[in-house]
Amino acid sequence: MPVSLVTWMYPLEDSSLPHPCSELLHAALFAMANAHKPAMAAALHDGDDIRPFALSTLWPRTRVNGTAMALAKMTGCRFRLSLLTEDAVETFYGGLTAAQGAGMPMRLGASLFKIVSTEMEEGCGAVPYDALPMEMERAVLRFLSPTTFRRAGQSYPLPDPSLVYGSLWRKWQAFSTVPFPQDACDELLGAVALSRAALRTRGWQFARYLLTGFTGVAEFVLTKEVSSEARRLFGALSRFARYASVGLRTTMGLGQCVLLEEP
Repeated sequence: MPVSLVTWMYPLEDSSLPHPCSELLHAALFAMANAHKPAMAAALHDGDDIRPFALSTLWPRTRVNGTAMALAKMTGCRFRLSLLTEDAVETFYGGLTAAQGAGMPMRLGASLFKIVSTEMEEGCGAVPYDALPMEMERAVLRFLSPTTFRRAGQSYPLPDPSLVYGSLWRKWQAFSTVPFPQDACDELLGAVALSRAALRTRGWQFARYLLTGFTGVAEFVLTKEVSSEARRLFGALSRFARYASVGLRTTMGLGQCVLLEEP
């Protein structure tokens, strides 16, 4: 079942980190997972391109401007981690809780952070896959972090419905325990359209490159009659977005997304 976790921690000393620091967070998460379940961590790291988790960047309680974070000692910080399979839960959640129990800090670059808690995200912590399908004809998604896709070898930072729902469909097919036929997806992708959007573009700096993506709100609707199965799949993928994230580099902070309005 998909699980959404929030980890709170604080720096043990005054610290300076890049913003975003999702690459450092990704590396630290795998270091803890490797200490807990090395074989499973290696399989998750070196496996298929579609990974069963999504990770935010680090967000402090203080306001962040620009490309650097200056964090005073003991400043509360959080990150969000979504896990799509039991193996991912056992590896990453197990690694975080084991480290917390042993008093082992998380290292981000040269900075050490004390883990305070890792808990289910309020209101959406865990949901069985079979609870996600729901007939829908309209979905309003908020893209919380920059979201982009790859099209014809280029970054494509626009909420093209076929790319948004195609991305979610691939993860659903890879990890869900509730199968839908390919025909239902084809029917959905042939009917879903963008009806309105309030967006802006933002850069997301990695160590060696910059990706540009869109953030904001987008409404998607079904523009023609489709089968009940296609409507159920539309609802399933729209609700799944909170856990799966959308587009490229979702394991390093991009594509964080939530459904704003439940039927």
